[in-house]
Amino acid sequence: MIATNILNIGVSGSTIEERIAQAIGFHFNFLKQNLQLAQFVLNEISSNPVRLQSLVDRLRQHIGPVFLQVEAELKKEIEKGTIRPISTPDLLITIVSLNVTPFLVKPILQRALNIPDGDFVEMLEQRQKEVIETVLSRLRI
Repeated sequence: MIATNILNIGVSGSTIEERIAQAIGFHFNFLKQNLQLAQFVLNEISSNPVRLQSLVDRLRQHIGPVFLQVEAELKKEIEKGTIRPISTPDLLITIVSLNVTPFLVKPILQRALNIPDGDFVEMLEQRQKEVIETVLSRLRI
């Protein structure tokens, strides 16, 4: 599960910025390797309440430990003055929304801007860097 892998990101001694950048990159790369996943999940949870509940149950099970770890680390870093205050839900929603959006709007972007598949993949490389910089800029003092 992606949540378990995110828990294992970062080595002892790495900074919170490095760990957040790694987590963003891991999530983004997972989405790149599964280009249709975001659209599929959105469609499934929009049209199938049973699947929505199943997804919520799985998220609670797997995301709980990640949430608690991130919350503790954010609190510690905020108290040390190394990052600006942010709630754990706000940080996670920011990361997920910035990462997922290009994959959800892929059909619109490609048609509206005449972007071939190969160019879209190149665009994703730049977008991943932009997401990391955007999130880290929000946190930096």
